[in-house]
Amino acid sequence: MRDTYTNSKRKISVGGSMENKRYDTIKIKRNGMQISFEFPPKSARDQLIEQEVKNIISGELKEKSRKIYIS
Repeated sequence: MRDTYTNSKRKISVGGSMENKRYDTIKIKRNGMQISFEFPPKSARDQLIEQEVKNIISGELKEKSRKIYIS
């Protein structure tokens, strides 16, 4: 019996159409398969929250490394 899936391509769409809208896209290709993730662009609020989290983590790492260095 011949493998009918060897040269076939599948496209699965979930949700509504995202055409004519600007989205951030991440594409991953592995083993002949491509997966695309589309996200709405980050808002100014999202960017502010992300920067605050980075600042908190950075501060904690600096404090921890300072304590280790002094010990």
